[in-house]
Formats: sequence, structure tokens, C-alpha cells
Amino acid sequence: MLMKQAKVRTSRKLGKRICGRRLNNGGMSLVEVVVAMTIFTVVTVPVLHALTTSAYYNQKARKRQNVTALAESVMENFKGYSLDSLENEVFTGVAGAKKLGLEISNDSDISYTYADSTKRDSAITFQIQNVKSEKANYNIEINAEPSVKEEIFEIDNVSTDRDAIFEFETSYDHNTYDRVKGNFLSKAAAIDGMIMGDNKRDENGDLYTVASLDKDKLKIQKREFIYKIVQEGEDYVVKVSGAYIYQMQKHKCYEQYVPPVTPPAPLPPADDEEGTIPTDPDSSEPVAGEWVEADEDQWFQSYVHYMDLMDPTGAHDGYDNIGEVGMQNIPIYDSSHDDKDDDIINGMSEKEIYRGKNLKRVLIYFYPGYKGTDGYDSNYRDVIKIDNRTSQQFDCYLIKQRNPDLTETKLTLSEQAYKPIVGCKGTKVRLFHNLDENLGRRTGTASSDIKAAEFESVENYTEADEFKKRKVMTYKLTLAVKDSSNNVLTELKGTMYEKYREY
Repeated sequence: MLMKQAKVRTSRKLGKRICGRRLNNGGMSLVEVVVAMTIFTVVTVPVLHALTTSAYYNQKARKRQNVTALAESVMENFKGYSLDSLENEVFTGVAGAKKLGLEISNDSDISYTYADSTKRDSAITFQIQNVKSEKANYNIEINAEPSVKEEIFEIDNVSTDRDAIFEFETSYDHNTYDRVKGNFLSKAAAIDGMIMGDNKRDENGDLYTVASLDKDKLKIQKREFIYKIVQEGEDYVVKVSGAYIYQMQKHKCYEQYVPPVTPPAPLPPADDEEGTIPTDPDSSEPVAGEWVEADEDQWFQSYVHYMDLMDPTGAHDGYDNIGEVGMQNIPIYDSSHDDKDDDIINGMSEKEIYRGKNLKRVLIYFYPGYKGTDGYDSNYRDVIKIDNRTSQQFDCYLIKQRNPDLTETKLTLSEQAYKPIVGCKGTKVRLFHNLDENLGRRTGTASSDIKAAEFESVENYTEADEFKKRKVMTYKLTLAVKDSSNNVLTELKGTMYEKYREY
């Protein structure tokens, strides 16, 4: 019995050791805990910082997007009212603010002030305070600065029931050429295939690609609008489509030099005093296989490109093969090229401007597409066409608008050089226009190329009773959205015309 107890005690003692080492049942030491916490901190802090930063910038981006949308909405609503309406209906209190799509708490939060209270044509500042939007409050300030007082021509008795009205909103695009180059590059894969297919090579013998082309050789040929009138059941429908038409022009192209066939050796001279004196070969002559400029003019002329004016996403942009004739040999208004352009533009996005049974007139208010200083072909023109596919005869009013973004001198010179082409297809319409008036200083001249034979009749506004002169003031608008501390968050620019108020 004693022997058995001794063995048990011995086994218990041995059980506390494994492989000669004593087990540690005391847990982690303080040093181990500190090291573990340090590692955890080193790993966790950057992750938490990244998550916090990401959340901050996402919130900031959402706020910026909300503020931008708010500014655009207010600007569009604001421009929809006359100054008299703004003063007497809109900027009168909480109910008036709702007409701008805004929510405020107090009537005193919306107001306006004149820079000179004695003059109704002085600058005006419109203010809306404590605007509630997306759980935040903003202050909105709109400055209307008068810039140009002038007389414009308008049409009496305009009615959306019987008039198809189109106003091209862009007054003057200073970045048109940059947009054209961007449009060209967006088709890089297809264009590379065209160029490689033409086997056009540079001075190193490399095939031209979009990346190696000189983008300054892109030339805008014309800006064209087509106003299409069709009949669908009992309704007349008027749609407009338009595009810039441009082309990549001449590049130097190279081919490998092939030396001429060597002529047969001359006969030996009759005696020592006769014969020719041998000369050294011409050192300026290329060697066989060297890349030299091709004798014939080589153009990237087979394709003409189109940039859609109605759809800025570029979904309908395209290009067309016009054959082996360079654009420099095709008149800007020529059936061989013109019909191709019409087909492409008709296939682009269309904006419907009228649908109804009572159509009588098509009113086109447009800003001229003046020729820019860079990137325009020497024969660049604006082209406007009325495509009447019905049997009904209509009146068309083509009204050129004064560009508020150009100085008077610049506008005068642009008007002198501006000569749009205007034509009609299908059933003839009656045309009234103001294209022959210089909208600048009125001292210069302006002209147009109207295909009169394609219209039933053509009348300048000075001969048409339908045009009436009206005094207007052009206001330049600046809209700023501010936070509660009056820091500017976003700013928009705009232009509006207002009936001139003589007091």
C-alpha cells in the first residue's frame, strides 16, 4: 500500500513536467502584452485613419455635388423670370422662394437691393439666406450686372401652340477646337486602323498612329444644323440635329527610296583624247531603302468626322468615308459632299422642339458659329437647312442673336467675316431673317449665302412687319452658394436679357 502511494506521488510530480521542462501556468508576461498592444496599434491606427479620411472625402464630395446641383437649379429657375416678376412675385417671402425651388423659414430671408436705388438699370443683388438643403443651410447670392443696352428684333404673338421654337443655348464656345481634338482622340482605335490601312508612314518609316499625328492639322470644316419637319399621323413634328464637321489634313508621308535602273556602261573612247571625264556619284542622292518624302500629296482625306451638338456625351459622334478626294477640292456647299453630311447628321441625336396639329412657323434663335483663330479651315461656314418633308408650306424665322461674351470690336469684326449658308430641302418655305445686319457697332457689313431658289420667298427683317424692335438690357449673372460663415462653396456664371425699363 505504501509502495502504491509513493508511485502516485511520483507520477504527479512527473506530470508537471513535459520533456524535462516545467509548464508555465502564469499566462502572458507584461512585456508580451505591451508588445502585442504596440503591434495592434501600429496596424490599426493607419486603417482607422484611412477609413476616417475616406468617409470625410466621400462626405465632402457628396456635399459639393449637392451644392453644385442646387446652384444649377436656382440659376435655371431664376432666368425663367423677368426682373419685374423677380421683384414682385419671387423675392417677396417664403412663398416666392418656393418658385425657385427653395425652402426658407422667414419672409425676411429673401431680398434684393439696387447698387443705385435711383436707377432701375443699375446692378442688382438678390439674396436668399438660410436655404435648407440636404440637412444643411446655405446662403445664395445672385449678382445681376447690366452690360449692354441695345435694340433687338423679336416676333410678335409667339405661341407654343403654333410655333416651333429653338434657341441654341451656347452663345460662344471658346474651347470648341479643344473639344474637337478630344473627340478625335476618343476614336483612337478606329482611326489607327484607318491610318494603318492607308499605309501612311512618317520620316522614320513608322506607320502613323493617332499618337504621332500633328493634332494642329485637325481642321473644322463647318457647323451644320438640320431642322426636319415631318408628319406623324395628325401631328406635325419638328426636330433639330447638328454637328461640327472636321477632318485631319495634310501630313508629310514617306516611302522607301528605290534608285533608278543603272544605265548600260558607255562604249570605250576611240582614242585617248576622247571620251567623258568620270565624276563622283552625287552624294546628295538617297541610298536604296532610305525613307524619303513621297512625290504625290498624301492626305488623310478618306474620312470626315462629326461631333454631335445635341448630345454632348458623344454617343452619336461618327466618321464617314468620302472617297479618295481631298476636302480641299470639295466646295463647302456641294452635292457630292453635302448629301453625305446630311445623311450622317440626320442619323445623329435629334431634339424635338414641336409636336402638334397647328404648326405655322419655325422660329430659330441662334448664336452664330464664328470662325476661330486656330483649327478652322479657310472655307469654314455655318450651314443651316430646313428639311420640310411634309406637303404643307410654313414660315421660317431665322434670327441671329448678339453674342454677349464678345467685345463690341470683336463682335463687329466677327460679323463682317461671317457668311452663313442657308438652304431648304423638300417643300419650299418662306424665310424671314436678319442675317445681313452687323450686330456689332452696326457700322460694318454682314452678309449671307441664302439659296433663294430653294425657298418660296426670302425677306430681310427690314422688309418684314413680323419683326419688331425692342430695347433690352443684357445682364451678366454671377450666382454664389455660401456656407453659414459666408465662405463661397461654388459659383456659376450666366447671361439673361431683360426688357429695358426706362424710368
